[in-house]
Amino acid sequence: MFVGVPVFEDPDGRARLPLLATDLGWASPAELIWQPLVALGADGGPVASEHLTLLEDRLAEMLLLPELVPPAGVVPARQHLPGRFPLWGRTYYSGPAIGGQVKRWVVVSHDVHNEATGRSICVRTTSNLSLQAPGISPLVESGGAVAVCPDVVSKGHERYDLASAAGLPQSTSLELRKIARCLANALALHRAAGIT
Repeated sequence: MFVGVPVFEDPDGRARLPLLATDLGWASPAELIWQPLVALGADGGPVASEHLTLLEDRLAEMLLLPELVPPAGVVPARQHLPGRFPLWGRTYYSGPAIGGQVKRWVVVSHDVHNEATGRSICVRTTSNLSLQAPGISPLVESGGAVAVCPDVVSKGHERYDLASAAGLPQSTSLELRKIARCLANALALHRAAGIT
């Protein structure tokens, strides 16, 4: 499995999503999805390198990687608009259920994107600390959970229980920067994140 972005021949019905024109159609970096590896190369092959660079840059911007990843990274100010849409850096319960359980997800896309598109990019967190892996799955929530950065997806706001954030442990600014670095590794966005 790999994380990808869908490409559409016709952008109709996706007016709220940022779209980029590529040689294969309209790509939506706001809609991260899991795909079987065999889907690579379908529909005429890989996206041209200049289009892939634009997609990587746009995705890195949505995830705030250029701000968060550098050693002197800046953590953005958090909005205080609870209940309207999922906020960057906040952890929520979000469906659908996996293995019969509704899981916790930390929102990693910035608030302007989240509000404008009706979707948020998020990373699954788990209290199964054995899933910690250097460089891709850091400890969060004061060491009580792991952010499984390869498990990153885009979800519509209707899938989040916005009220759940008030009762869940939340990650610190330092932990959110660690998540950003691990996302850059998991998604191979080193150049776009400013990692040399």
